[in-house]
Amino acid sequence: MFSLSKPDVVMMGEKDFQQLQVVRDMVSEKKLLTKIIGVPTMRDENGLALSSRNIYLSNEDYKIAIQLNKILIEIAQGNITETQAHQKLLNAGFDKIDYCTARNSEAFLSKNPNRVLAALWLGKTRLIDNTSINSML
Repeated sequence: MFSLSKPDVVMMGEKDFQQLQVVRDMVSEKKLLTKIIGVPTMRDENGLALSSRNIYLSNEDYKIAIQLNKILIEIAQGNITETQAHQKLLNAGFDKIDYCTARNSEAFLSKNPNRVLAALWLGKTRLIDNTSINSML
């Protein structure tokens, strides 16, 4: 699509950070002149990342879901470990954790982490979120 339309700039939300990085890598590998700009995640007044999936959350689910960003920030600030975060998420009421981990945003390796990423389930709804470690320091 970028090869055909040749945009100068593409702005993508950081909510799905892995997708953003895949697009950045693709643009680099294809040597396209398109500049990819990550746009900060939009959040509601309680810190929940805005997503079309949020309509599937009941009022009780919502109260659980708003804990996600708070716990990610705790990891980013170095106040809790990943293991402690997993336990806090389960204690908060999340059903299943696909991942909640600090990684390097370029290669998604654990060495030199600068981003905390999470994907987890609340009932039938899969929520994803992330936060920068650097912005918390």
